[in-house]
Amino acid sequence: MSAISIRPCVEDDFEAIWEVINDGAQAYRGVIPPDRLHDPYMPKDHLRSEIVDGVLFWACEEDGFIVAVMGI
Repeated sequence: MSAISIRPCVEDDFEAIWEVINDGAQAYRGVIPPDRLHDPYMPKDHLRSEIVDGVLFWACEEDGFIVAVMGI
Protein backbone atom coordinates (compact mmCIF):
# COMPACT_ATOMS: atom_id res chain seq x y z
CA MET A 1 0.00 0.00 0.00
CA SER A 2 1.33 3.44 -0.94
CA ALA A 3 1.91 6.16 1.61
CA ILE A 4 0.48 9.45 0.30
CA SER A 5 0.85 12.82 2.03
CA ILE A 6 0.42 16.50 1.28
CA ARG A 7 2.86 18.99 2.74
CA PRO A 8 4.25 22.48 2.19
CA CYS A 9 7.31 22.58 -0.05
CA VAL A 10 10.71 23.68 1.18
CA GLU A 11 13.73 25.10 -0.65
CA ASP A 12 15.18 21.62 -1.17
CA ASP A 13 12.07 20.77 -3.25
CA PHE A 14 12.83 23.39 -5.93
CA GLU A 15 14.13 20.94 -8.57
CA ALA A 16 11.25 18.52 -8.00
CA ILE A 17 8.69 21.35 -8.24
CA TRP A 18 10.26 22.51 -11.50
CA GLU A 19 10.29 18.98 -12.94
CA VAL A 20 6.66 18.27 -12.00
CA ILE A 21 5.46 21.55 -13.51
CA ASN A 22 7.27 20.95 -16.77
CA ASP A 23 6.41 17.25 -16.98
CA GLY A 24 2.75 18.06 -16.38
CA ALA A 25 2.73 20.69 -19.12
CA GLN A 26 3.54 17.99 -21.69
CA ALA A 27 0.01 16.61 -21.28
CA TYR A 28 -1.26 19.84 -22.85
CA ARG A 29 0.89 19.67 -25.99
CA GLY A 30 -1.50 20.21 -28.88
CA VAL A 31 -4.01 21.95 -26.60
CA ILE A 32 -2.00 24.96 -25.40
CA PRO A 33 -1.14 27.20 -28.36
CA PRO A 34 2.43 26.57 -29.57
CA ASP A 35 3.48 30.15 -28.78
CA ARG A 36 2.57 29.48 -25.12
CA LEU A 37 3.93 25.96 -24.66
CA HIS A 38 7.69 26.23 -24.94
CA ASP A 39 10.38 23.97 -23.58
CA PRO A 40 10.70 24.19 -20.68
CA TYR A 41 7.17 25.42 -20.07
CA MET A 42 8.33 27.24 -16.93
CA PRO A 43 12.02 28.21 -16.87
CA LYS A 44 13.76 27.98 -13.50
CA ASP A 45 14.17 31.76 -13.22
CA HIS A 46 10.41 32.21 -13.69
CA LEU A 47 9.66 29.63 -10.99
CA ARG A 48 12.17 31.33 -8.69
CA SER A 49 10.50 34.74 -9.29
CA GLU A 50 7.06 33.25 -8.54
CA ILE A 51 8.37 31.97 -5.20
CA VAL A 52 10.05 35.31 -4.41
CA ASP A 53 6.74 37.05 -5.25
CA GLY A 54 4.99 34.95 -2.59
CA VAL A 55 3.62 31.87 -4.34
CA LEU A 56 3.64 29.03 -1.82
CA PHE A 57 3.89 25.50 -3.19
CA TRP A 58 2.44 22.37 -1.69
CA ALA A 59 3.54 18.86 -2.66
CA CYS A 60 1.68 15.60 -2.90
CA GLU A 61 4.13 12.83 -2.07
CA GLU A 62 3.74 9.16 -2.76
CA ASP A 63 6.21 6.87 -1.03
CA GLY A 64 8.55 9.83 -0.45
CA PHE A 65 8.50 11.14 -4.04
CA ILE A 66 6.80 14.36 -5.12
CA VAL A 67 4.19 13.40 -7.72
CA ALA A 68 2.18 16.64 -7.88
CA VAL A 69 2.48 20.27 -6.81
CA MET A 70 0.12 23.17 -6.32
CA GLY A 71 1.07 26.82 -6.05
CA ILE A 72 -1.10 29.32 -4.19
